[in-house]
Amino acid sequence: VLCVGVGVAGFVLFARQERRCDRPIIDLRYFRSADFTAINLAHALINLSAFAIMLLAPFYLAGIARMPVPLAGLVLATSPLGIALAAPLAGRLAARHQPRLVALLGALASAAGLFGISTAGADADTLVLIVSMFVQGFGVGLFQVAYFDILTVTIPREDRGVAGALGMATRSIGVVTGATVLMLIFQTLRATSGLAEPQAFLAGFQGTFRIAAVIPAVLVLLGLMRRFRS
Repeated sequence: VLCVGVGVAGFVLFARQERRCDRPIIDLRYFRSADFTAINLAHALINLSAFAIMLLAPFYLAGIARMPVPLAGLVLATSPLGIALAAPLAGRLAARHQPRLVALLGALASAAGLFGISTAGADADTLVLIVSMFVQGFGVGLFQVAYFDILTVTIPREDRGVAGALGMATRSIGVVTGATVLMLIFQTLRATSGLAEPQAFLAGFQGTFRIAAVIPAVLVLLGLMRRFRS
């Protein structure tokens, strides 16, 4: 509670200081635009849900699947590999199509990958895990490129140096929040499952990843609803 209070107070003081400056680090007036606020919030949420992999998957691979460490490392590496491979493709897609469409495709792929991971059981299907993590990472890669494209177009040319910092800030907010929220969800589901270990761990693991998958899925639905209305 104290940390939350300090964080909120720090944000309020930062916002007040930014409004007083002639050349603020981040011009908060941009957040008056609902679209600008929405894409930054979506970026934070995408990273929040994605952190479920780094937070919980290592414990599953080592404790439940009992994979050798080199194999577990390779499985985990497929998510960042997907991010890296998605970047050049996302750039070409964003040049031919609306970046918002690319962002929606990325969020959809991220949701599909996270849901695929949630199907993991006591007997791990290595191929399913590899494909699911790759798809999830690929989706995050698509989303991030589209996000920065939208951001740089929205921000005036003279202030576009802020785009990278804002992207890192929203990513960090998502990861830090995810570390707390996702672990709380996992521990709650694990404790209330009524099962003995390792089934209790599996219940928490599967439930947390399903909830994580819902986050980008909801972003897709909201994005489609807005697209149909416009």
